[in-house]
Amino acid sequence: MRRKIFKFIRNLVGYSAKFPEEIQIEITNRCNLSCKMCIRDTLNIPLEDMPFETFEEIMKRLSLKSPLIKLLILTGLGEPLMHPRLAEMIALANKLLPNTMIQFTSNGFLLGDKNRISLAKLKVEKITISIELLPWSNTSTLDSHPPDQRVIENISSLSKSLKDTHIYLQTVMQRDGLKGLEEIIKFGSQIKAKAVNLVRKDTSYDPQLVRPSQENEKILIKQAKKLGRKYGIQVYCINDQHLLMRIAAHFDRVCLRTDNYIYIDVDGNVTPCCNLRNLIGGNILKEDLSIIWHGEKMQQFRKNQTKICVNCDTLKYKQRSNK
Repeated sequence: MRRKIFKFIRNLVGYSAKFPEEIQIEITNRCNLSCKMCIRDTLNIPLEDMPFETFEEIMKRLSLKSPLIKLLILTGLGEPLMHPRLAEMIALANKLLPNTMIQFTSNGFLLGDKNRISLAKLKVEKITISIELLPWSNTSTLDSHPPDQRVIENISSLSKSLKDTHIYLQTVMQRDGLKGLEEIIKFGSQIKAKAVNLVRKDTSYDPQLVRPSQENEKILIKQAKKLGRKYGIQVYCINDQHLLMRIAAHFDRVCLRTDNYIYIDVDGNVTPCCNLRNLIGGNILKEDLSIIWHGEKMQQFRKNQTKICVNCDTLKYKQRSNK
């Protein structure tokens, strides 16, 4: 609660944290799927892994600020489990950042026995599984993660074998997705998932993608939360913002994430967000992160964020358009 209060005040007065509390590291951009809604192909991002040696050097540098780092996200624009040394990376993070929460997002296809056994030996506070449809669903969507029985079996086994890890289900809201959404919420309840996170589809890179209108999105979120109460599981959506959140975001003129967050790509480049790959504040392999965080490029981004992020509505209350 204390962190939330500080975050509210920072955003309200236009300050940033003295050091990034949430750090996302792009350990790989390779993926075992090719979903139409993913921005990876549109951005022509090189499909490569971060060398372990690069990750190791980043961890050593971050360890000097260990008490300030609250969350480490090991997810890029690919599937983290595609990295052959993911378990070693998590083990190193556990060692050098012992008080930092670790999480990653997966599509669930590679969470078989071998990877589950490896993860069970490590400290991972949160694993989010991206899923839009269950195999037995009567609905369909052409641009999301494909339904597969293996994923269902993997998630079910994961929830049983990782007792100290919170499992979240994440689903991108579809234009006609209430029925499929109810099945996901029910499934989440059955496997004792911590929550279901509803995500707005990003259409800024592909205007051919369709999503619920602003009005229908609100209805969908309201109905999903009602289903969550029915099945006894939390359902939430970052776009479903109460008045205080909207005030803190200056009514969508400021992103609620960037005041205490940075993204590090496979080469060590530091950016404000995964969508702003070319807005590089510096390189953590060459400079101290504190200097980058308070540097001229990051300061200019914060000053001009409203203009720079005008086409992004991923974390905003209002949609950019009704596509």
